Amino acid sequence: MAISNNYLSIDGYLSKQKITGRTLLSDIFVAILSGTAQQFLLQSFILQRTLAIFRNKPTAILCSSFVFCLIHAPNIILMVATMIFGTACSFLFIRNRNIFTIGIMHGVVQQALRIFLASIILSGSYLDGRGYFTFDLSVGPPKGYPAYLAELEYKGSLPLAQSAAGGVIIIPVLVANKSTKTWSSTDKDYLVSVGYRLIDQSGDVISADNPLTPFDTPIEPGKSETVEITLNAPLKGGDYYLEVDIVRSNSDSEAITWFRRKGSKTILIPISVR
Repeated sequence: MAISNNYLSIDGYLSKQKITGRTLLSDIFVAILSGTAQQFLLQSFILQRTLAIFRNKPTAILCSSFVFCLIHAPNIILMVATMIFGTACSFLFIRNRNIFTIGIMHGVVQQALRIFLASIILSGSYLDGRGYFTFDLSVGPPKGYPAYLAELEYKGSLPLAQSAAGGVIIIPVLVANKSTKTWSSTDKDYLVSVGYRLIDQSGDVISADNPLTPFDTPIEPGKSETVEITLNAPLKGGDYYLEVDIVRSNSDSEAITWFRRKGSKTILIPISVR
């Protein structure tokens, strides 16, 4: 599924499902178990102790929710969300004393966030679990996957311009396999090609579902190949960026995972259409 905009996106979740073979129901079940366990920690351990210390319900609720949000540090957005949600759950628990309904609610909300709002809460994607922390607050080196590492280099000349909107642009890109696996555009078990998406000056993705460019021959680890991407220039004149990446797909040329989601670097090629 294409990315509808820069924020609301479920492509990472769908890609994860294709790789793992899990179903939505199994994910919801696991999320409910996880949500119930977290609520047990929050209500039966943290909240009860803050109630014993402060002997004031509003103060105990705020303090326990603050401790709960600190567990999600340093992701600022996730901390704010868990502070608000933890406060609401603690208030409901004090009123009803039913941890199971709150655990179910926690699991459903957690799964909905993973599916629809991962691109807001995380700078990475649900495809990579919790993704990278937002606001460049990651601790330690960026996470990478040895089987998904590529080095890309544009081999043409700049500036890259197209005089007539809607024309065809040929873009040569040198692709080096820095991973631990052989890339092949004919191997059905591990089908790898070159993909791209077109981005305008404001950063919006205006073209995501584009034809994939296959490799002429399999590329072994440490080897490279120059591929020529055929781009139909936008009908509207302006300045754009072509983001080139390597993609693993299925036999129907549907993307399973983009290498950038596994820690590999993409390249941005400026394109001027007049």
